[in-house]
Amino acid sequence: MANCTGKSLQDIQSLTFGIPPRPLPEEIKNYCTMRHSFLNPALRVSRHALDSSFRFSDYLRECTTHTFKEIVEVEPETWGVIMVLIVLSRFFMMIPHEDVKLAAFLSLGVGLLGVMILTRNKLLEIYMTLVRPNDTEDDNLPFYQQRHRAMVRASKGESKEKTWFDKMCNGDREPNAHESLFWCGASGPGFALHIIRTCSFLSAVYFAIFVFRFMPDMSRGIHTIMLMVLAIVCPSIMMYHYVPQVIKLYILTTSIEMMRRKHIIHEVEHHIRRHRRFFVHRLVHTLKGYARRILKDDREGVSRDLETARMQEIKEVFDMFEVDCPTRPGVRYIPSHDVNNFFMQVGLQMDEGELKDLVQELGDGLDGIVFESTVDFLGGFSSSQLTDQMIDAVFVDIDRDNKNPHKKFDNEITEDEFCAKLSQVPSSFSSLYLALCPLPLFLSVPHLSFSSTSQAEERHW
Repeated sequence: MANCTGKSLQDIQSLTFGIPPRPLPEEIKNYCTMRHSFLNPALRVSRHALDSSFRFSDYLRECTTHTFKEIVEVEPETWGVIMVLIVLSRFFMMIPHEDVKLAAFLSLGVGLLGVMILTRNKLLEIYMTLVRPNDTEDDNLPFYQQRHRAMVRASKGESKEKTWFDKMCNGDREPNAHESLFWCGASGPGFALHIIRTCSFLSAVYFAIFVFRFMPDMSRGIHTIMLMVLAIVCPSIMMYHYVPQVIKLYILTTSIEMMRRKHIIHEVEHHIRRHRRFFVHRLVHTLKGYARRILKDDREGVSRDLETARMQEIKEVFDMFEVDCPTRPGVRYIPSHDVNNFFMQVGLQMDEGELKDLVQELGDGLDGIVFESTVDFLGGFSSSQLTDQMIDAVFVDIDRDNKNPHKKFDNEITEDEFCAKLSQVPSSFSSLYLALCPLPLFLSVPHLSFSSTSQAEERHW
């Protein structure tokens, strides 16, 4: 199964880069292992399988966004902790000596730092367990599932009654292999998120109290200043060093293996399908324009594929955003900052990269889009089929340009023929050259796309 969608786990461990070849850093190897296990789960829980074109980096990015949304939502448990601290603050105010108060306040910062260190170490242990390669090559199960099954078999003959704590954390069911790695079993991921949220909230309150309550006491002596420095160092280390690590490890350990976030997977797949659809429409539009130029079909730049009513509708929307061009008198266009609003009005949603490509393609050298090119482009969306005459014209024109006389008119278009012809396409279509050159490979080889954190993986995949 691993060979069908990319490299095997053994190949990942032996990946190299550079000249002379050097082994990949462990972080990148762990990322490759996570991605491989994500695309090739040992236990398939759904008929819907992911192929190697799935953008795992986009999935992790969306998981990060959702996690931050969960962190900023203060849950009732956090307010409960705050209420307990308010009650304890009553005893804190009864302390007569100011330096003792400051020392007690310092203990809260040390406690927050200690909790965050313990959480980081636990999540790091879980992460290393999840990405650990399997010890046996015959078994496809990951290491953590192997270990969990061995523990279940070892305790099968023992009659152990559940404690009240186990019932509170897991209910009536047993935690699976992934959940059992966390504190509190099935409630472990939620408990870890609660620790992150509560410690971050308390640290913000801690800094506010420190500034408004203890900063005026700096003139009391050197011992007070020393206590203040210690009081501010611990939570500062926690916030700037440990909290980012804990959040990163939490996202990684709760988004892979048996804790996949299905709704985010569907969002990423929808974005991939939309991007591919947009690519195909632009391909059709480019080939149509190229065919018209071959056939010398001059129609004043306006596609006949658009019906009159549809063209009038687009013209009305275009008039809402178009302005006079300051550099070309008599020319009206839609500036780049309004291009997204225009396409949303006509029913097309595009990301920032696609909009930049369209501005280059449809702007005729301007920082925006002009009407004639835009209407011609939208013709590809109203009718995605090429006429037989257009197909024959494009195919023959590309097939006859092969420098090898034995390859001319052989009814086969190679990658070299396709790229060579697109390099000769007029400038109005040149913005698609780089996107369309690898088209034969795009149609036959899974297309991989990674963020900057996985560029090394992309080069070796």
